[in-house]
Amino acid sequence: MTFLLKTFRESLSGKWSRPAKVWMGLQPSPVSKDFFKAKCAGDNYCLIGDAAGHCDSLNGEGVPFAIRGAMLAAKAIIEGHPEGFDELWRDSFGLRLEQASRKTRRAPGANFINLAGWALSKSPSLIDIAVSHAAKERQLKNILVKALARSPRIIAELIKG
Repeated sequence: MTFLLKTFRESLSGKWSRPAKVWMGLQPSPVSKDFFKAKCAGDNYCLIGDAAGHCDSLNGEGVPFAIRGAMLAAKAIIEGHPEGFDELWRDSFGLRLEQASRKTRRAPGANFINLAGWALSKSPSLIDIAVSHAAKERQLKNILVKALARSPRIIAELIKG
């Protein structure tokens, strides 16, 4: 991915004023049993998308829920009852999010995935290992050996943040 971005940037012949950075953000991963019982709307507010935790905690999908949520929030606001958004989103996609949350609670590693995403966003060396070697190696043991060999540099990058 870094290679493709660099190639694209170079094809623009210096039209970018700032160098591009690899970026990754943590996503909401609601796994609490009662998370989706919390209110997302009131007299003068509607929380949608990531702000409401409307993200499939199994696969990270969130954009369709944000778009659908925005449409439903607009409907509730136009009708003069923003608090009605709570019922609208639950009827539309609440069950799917709750099912994903239940499955995620049973699957190990949700916290590990978020930690890995954070580490990748802070360490260029870790990104290099993930991108360069994961496609070639295909064996976790070999990738971990490479990461371990570069661990002092990776740790320094994580601390520097």
